[in-house]
Amino acid sequence: MKTAVLSAALLCLFDTSAHAVCSSPAGEVGEIIFNTEFKVPQYCDDTNWIAMTGGQAPQGVYELNAVTFDGTNDGVSIDGTSMGTSTRLTFSLWAKMNDLSTFYRVFNDNGDRTQIFINDDETVAVFVRDVSNSGVFQCQTDTTTINDTTDWHHWMFSMDAATGDFHFYVDGVDESPGWCSFLSSNAYYPNTNFRLGTDNYGGFLDADIADVWFDVGTYIDFSSATNRELFYNAGEAVYLGADGSLPTGSAPDLFLSGPTGSWHANKGSAGATTEIGALTTAPSAPISSSTLEPTGTEVVPSGLLGHWRLDETTGTDALDSSGNVYNGIYYNMASGAATGTSEGVVATSMAFDGSDDYMRVSTTFDLAEFTVCGWFMPDEGADDNALISKFEDTSNGWWVEYVDGELLVKDDIGSPGSDDPLYQTAIPQTQWTHFCAGINSNPNNFLYINGTLIGDSDTPSGSWDSITSDRIYIAQRGNGSKYVDGRLDDIRLYNRALTASEVQQVYAARDGFRFNEKTRAPEYFDGNGWDSMRMGFAEVPYGLVGHWRMDETSGTTVTDASANSNNGTMQGSMSAASDSAVGAVKTSLSFDGVDDRISVADNAALEMTDDFSVSFWVKQDVNTGVKQKVMMKRHTVEPFLSWEFFIGASNEVAFQLANTASNSGVGTSYFYVGSNPLTEGRWYHVVGVKDGGELTLYLNGAEEEWYANEPYTGTIVDTDNDLLMGATTSSSEFFMGALDDVRIYTRALTFADVQDLYAMGAPIGQNTSLPQGCPNIGDACDDGTIYAGLSPDGNVPMFTTPQDGVQNLSWNDTNNSGQVLTSASDSDAGFSNTTSIVVTDADSSSGGHQIHEASQHCYDSIIAGVDDWYLPAINELSVLYANREAIGGFITDPGEWYRRYHSSTEYSQTEMYIGDFSNGNMLGYSLKEVGYSTRCVRKGPAPRCANPYGVEGQMIFNSDHAVMQYCDGARWLAIGKAN
Repeated sequence: MKTAVLSAALLCLFDTSAHAVCSSPAGEVGEIIFNTEFKVPQYCDDTNWIAMTGGQAPQGVYELNAVTFDGTNDGVSIDGTSMGTSTRLTFSLWAKMNDLSTFYRVFNDNGDRTQIFINDDETVAVFVRDVSNSGVFQCQTDTTTINDTTDWHHWMFSMDAATGDFHFYVDGVDESPGWCSFLSSNAYYPNTNFRLGTDNYGGFLDADIADVWFDVGTYIDFSSATNRELFYNAGEAVYLGADGSLPTGSAPDLFLSGPTGSWHANKGSAGATTEIGALTTAPSAPISSSTLEPTGTEVVPSGLLGHWRLDETTGTDALDSSGNVYNGIYYNMASGAATGTSEGVVATSMAFDGSDDYMRVSTTFDLAEFTVCGWFMPDEGADDNALISKFEDTSNGWWVEYVDGELLVKDDIGSPGSDDPLYQTAIPQTQWTHFCAGINSNPNNFLYINGTLIGDSDTPSGSWDSITSDRIYIAQRGNGSKYVDGRLDDIRLYNRALTASEVQQVYAARDGFRFNEKTRAPEYFDGNGWDSMRMGFAEVPYGLVGHWRMDETSGTTVTDASANSNNGTMQGSMSAASDSAVGAVKTSLSFDGVDDRISVADNAALEMTDDFSVSFWVKQDVNTGVKQKVMMKRHTVEPFLSWEFFIGASNEVAFQLANTASNSGVGTSYFYVGSNPLTEGRWYHVVGVKDGGELTLYLNGAEEEWYANEPYTGTIVDTDNDLLMGATTSSSEFFMGALDDVRIYTRALTFADVQDLYAMGAPIGQNTSLPQGCPNIGDACDDGTIYAGLSPDGNVPMFTTPQDGVQNLSWNDTNNSGQVLTSASDSDAGFSNTTSIVVTDADSSSGGHQIHEASQHCYDSIIAGVDDWYLPAINELSVLYANREAIGGFITDPGEWYRRYHSSTEYSQTEMYIGDFSNGNMLGYSLKEVGYSTRCVRKGPAPRCANPYGVEGQMIFNSDHAVMQYCDGARWLAIGKAN
């Protein structure tokens, strides 16, 4: 989409006169909003609001709810007529047992062909039968997995009787090794009527249930962590879609989730449900509310008594966001909050009519010292308005007032009261002004306007702490006078005097965006606090025994974010206060190369004697010409080394292991894999994986093998020394640089896991030096691919690899007989050709032996973390030839056989087009079984923005032009309306 990358010197502003507008809500091109329903920023692209996540927009939000089955008469009946029969079955659900004293059927059908139950020994079991009611599969956990009535537990199960595959996980733990077996390979045959929470024998479940997902005909391989994370993520529930379709792309037979009232309606694709008894909402759900949205005010919360955001759109309650529940009530507003809700500074505001509208908080406060803050916009002609007051009689009180075009603080304390203004300053009408007023411990009054101090030296006329019985009024003085004619927003009341910096924080806490220089991420203010707008990434939790984020900003403890509490201690002159710095993922910790290091006490969880993986971000400041130890685990006796990562004298990062004995049975063997040299001052993501005898080192998501002497043999040394970062046990070979997001796993990470971890810091992590991107043909993109030019089927950017693929692959590896056309005749669109060719391989029975090696090679390739590579069509191959010198790596010698390159365009039943890169002849054709060179391609958009580096949807703050910008895949475009 769009065009190639433009120079960063060009600030692109939209011309709003040339474009349409967005609706729901209304917006002009380039305008940006925050979608509070989906928790995602969006921009107007001419006609639609587009999610700015860097990927696909979220498809919904998790509805925090669970349903209680009371053990007496509650249940759900399900019509299963349309479920059919299959050897395959998958289900997932959450349960919190309220009683464990007896046997309970959680889910079953009328013929007992489906049974999911909890035994009285607290094990979980599954049993399914075929059409003759004979057993197909039975499984029971061999451990006590549901041994409490306080916690939520997750069950997921899948089977395929035809292949003998099955998986049973409870709370993410594999229970398949339990008492589980297939009784036959017959098809499972569910009865037409199912029951949840009750059975055919008068039994009723005493439990809370959430997110029931059940599908006949589906088998999901739960041995894959990625597949398990579709339903269960680090102990919490996962949003499955409004109809449960997110895990598989289509709705399951049965899906019950969300509000209690909707459980009588199946959200899945099978029949309707009927509520038995009266289901009620459970007191808890399998996800913490903190994962959904902030709870309580996060900006200057200390001493906050009340925070009335005035964001209500219905009813008469004015809600308090402080957490103290000092709610107020709107009075004399004909339709309650709906009468006055208006556009505000922080979300919405409340408009008051100047006649009799107001809000009152019934609680009384003893305020010897306090601060009150808020936003005020007087209507045109407004005068004599009391914005907020603590005043109900005629002799004592204080209030913030707008009169004669000025904002003032007044008190009327003592007998007689002075009723004199303490401070006053002019403010404009029909514009928003922020104020903070109060009294400190001196005691002196103070007033801030738009974050600027107006005065703080006047002494009140009496003792303000004597005003104990008066209530708080908003939009009038409290004695039926001085009604506000205008709008108020985000009123806060503190039981102390705020400092100048705190007033600045409150003033800055309004709708809009800011760029956090510390984390290098744009943030959005949601009314309570600043939320990062950085893209979310898939977590990799399974097997994690140590996770040091390096996000500390004070102290000398490095916290382990895993569940194992393997906290580290900074040593030498190292402290978070002095050594916290911008990192790859968030913040990092710096090592001085002299005496800084981190020590993590030895324990069994960190003893790596089998497969394991280590992941971290590293930035080397200076190549000292000697080895620098990044991380290591050692033993106190020979052989000392167990495993380590270091940066060598030539700047290569290395992963080294030792075993207890060499292959000959004497001494110690060391196994080593290394990388190409690192560049000083640049972030790199490093992952070392031991998988059986294979050692793999990944650098920025790509496998490295500059040098290796694997395969690994023998046994890893069982160590008893502390885990060290930044130095050795002998306090030498100190590391000079920074570390971020260090992780240790007790399993071999997959390629997909490595990509997920790399994505957490990429692209920012390795690009602090602002790389140029790849705007010109032949430029190497940050992901290692080459920009190859525009495609012939729509001028879409194409990208290729720096080198050819495997040589001597055939278009079709059989002889001419038995071949069929594959519908790959398009001269411009190689992707559709390749897809058609590969599909034909699955139909080889109709066309003879058809293994299309060249197409399959590109189709199966995962390069630079993407899998949409294909064999170019003949006209796309022509683009590569035209740009061959800039791209590089092609064979062009007329004497070389492999100067000829495959295209995916078919010429006839037995022949295909090839391109000769020695002379540019693209009209030649050849028999399909002949082997030639292969160069794979993929199409854009251009994967990166340049200066600074960014991916599509990412946002930055352009400090030169003071404007937010987003990456559209090629260019940094300004966010905001054109002037």
